Amino acid sequence: MATQFKFGRGEIKLIVATLAFGMGVNKPDVRYVFHFSMPKSLANYYQESGRAGRDGLGALCVLFFAWKDRAIHQAMITDKTGRRGGAPKSQAAVDAELAALRAMTRFAADRARCRRAIVLEYFGERDFDPAAGCGGLPGRHAPRPRGCSCGAAGSAAASSSSRRGPRSRSSIARRLNR
Repeated sequence: MATQFKFGRGEIKLIVATLAFGMGVNKPDVRYVFHFSMPKSLANYYQESGRAGRDGLGALCVLFFAWKDRAIHQAMITDKTGRRGGAPKSQAAVDAELAALRAMTRFAADRARCRRAIVLEYFGERDFDPAAGCGGLPGRHAPRPRGCSCGAAGSAAASSSSRRGPRSRSSIARRLNR
């Protein structure tokens, strides 16, 4: 808890957190959120990435994606043995979770569409200004969508099939803590 309080007071610039800890962060000036694996739904991703930039200034959410993330989530969703904990789910609940997982996987794997547009459309929004900052995939991943202001506050996905071990996490931490 001492580390969390120091982070909240700005005494620590960088913290690596679990989902449970991360959801308790209510700090307005978080600049980066890194997902080292894909969340199981866009709703979860939206909630988690929303920890950054609450003060209205620029922030970046990076999603490291590997196809095995989808396979792990799918196995947990469809497991009916109870080995993974939790109460048994109805087939309707399993189907809904699988649909959410498919939407999240499409988001993570998409290298062309505006990231902001994908999220807004998922939540039923159709009337929005694409120039308001989508956080798409500028540079080497894909050209900016027309009217998109990629590079403003938002999210970016990095497709990765490589192993994401402690070395890659610590090198990111060192670079951000400078």
